[in-house]
Amino acid sequence: MKKLLLCLLSLVCVVCLFTACDKEEDARYKITFQDLSVLPEGVESVKNGQGTMASGSGNDETIYFTSGKGGSFFVTVTFKDGYDKGDFKIFANGKEASIINDNETVVDYEVYPTSDVHITFTGKPAIKSYNVTATFYDDEDKQDLDEFSYELKYVSGTEESTPIKVASLAELKEKINSDVKKVKHGTKIVITATHTGEIAFPGDFMIHGEYSGLGKYVEKKTKIIGDKQVKTWEVAVLSDVEIQLRLSSTRQSSSREIYTDSTFLHSGVYDGDFNRIVTLQALYDTQGKIYAPLDDNAVVRHLAEKYKKVTVNGKTADGKFFYNEADKQWYIELYKPSAYQNGRADGYDVDFAEGVEDYMRGDSALTTSNDIGFKSQIMDWGDNQYLLHADRYGSYRLKNNRFSLGLCFASTVNDIKVIVNGTKEFVFRNIQTVDEETKEFATIYRRGGNNTEYGNYGGIGDKWETHRIAFDPSTFGEITSVEIVLASGE
Repeated sequence: MKKLLLCLLSLVCVVCLFTACDKEEDARYKITFQDLSVLPEGVESVKNGQGTMASGSGNDETIYFTSGKGGSFFVTVTFKDGYDKGDFKIFANGKEASIINDNETVVDYEVYPTSDVHITFTGKPAIKSYNVTATFYDDEDKQDLDEFSYELKYVSGTEESTPIKVASLAELKEKINSDVKKVKHGTKIVITATHTGEIAFPGDFMIHGEYSGLGKYVEKKTKIIGDKQVKTWEVAVLSDVEIQLRLSSTRQSSSREIYTDSTFLHSGVYDGDFNRIVTLQALYDTQGKIYAPLDDNAVVRHLAEKYKKVTVNGKTADGKFFYNEADKQWYIELYKPSAYQNGRADGYDVDFAEGVEDYMRGDSALTTSNDIGFKSQIMDWGDNQYLLHADRYGSYRLKNNRFSLGLCFASTVNDIKVIVNGTKEFVFRNIQTVDEETKEFATIYRRGGNNTEYGNYGGIGDKWETHRIAFDPSTFGEITSVEIVLASGE
């Protein structure tokens, strides 16, 4: 028994001895850094591999690194966007540390300490440079627009190149491509277009930057100098970039066309004798009344009569609406706009004034456009699937105005029963061959038949509507539900 105890005691001593020997081989080194509150331009941070030292904390902290014999630690340097390491170097006790990981933005330097270590650095990162090229896309209709002049310059910090002036986008492309030197990261390429002829304006996307890597939205600015509109694009160089110059968006025909918001205006504007005004110049030269036709939309006409308030080019007032017997059209009278309304050489931006949503929500004559309970298990689109066709403004339509439902029947469906509001029933027979049939306030149409209902048609999935049923609730009252089933033979 005593021998067994002695053996166990000896084994414990051996284990402790080995453990003690291992601990003696471990070393605890003190790590200090050069002042980190001031870093070279382009360096984001310098940290040790254990992540306990942060940029800007100075060297007051004492960091200890414990390692077995031959162990190492990292010094991780993060460079700011647009910089690489250049001739920046890390030293440990005056000896240059080797790089073990380099992905340009983050670089790890490895240090094998044999005593306390003081980390220093020298040199500075290098700012990256990139290729800048240009392409020019001419307009397909070959309508040359020669009434803009262009200016190109490079801006880097407080440094600004001498502006280069050209008379066309094609010439601008040649100037950019002839400059073979690389451009520093963060440089802004500033391109300015100034109109030199009749009132017009360059499109926003005439200048576009296509980046190979990191990119930035091209900034656009517009201002008025004298009687000219000037548009400026700033392309930030953050990687190789191709500047795409497009003339097609500013053809003479479209740049001088009068813009009207299609929300409820039909199209175009007219003078006091109802002659159409075609160009912006003619608009600004017009004397007397200016009119714009309303869209053929029952909800728009309802709001024009009841709500009245409109915002025209940012100004809100009651709209001056009237009906013209000569062409059976509703119009709104517009004031003559400034040639540079809101910094744009535009025509009119017209819509109902803010608050129209609240008005429509409380108007008992209106309902949300999809507020129809539809049921049918014989739709080829699937159960209860339909399309609603109705005049609407936003999400609202008139309860008692004509609307229609787009339907999709299999070719085997010939006779149907339509149930309105659960009480009123109509039976339509031979729907696959009859082009059009009316029963009281409901009319069914067959697509492809001789009728005017199908100017266009829609679909769900890969199946198009085959029929459409229209309702006129003005003589019946609001329709809240429609059910369609197969009709029994009679």
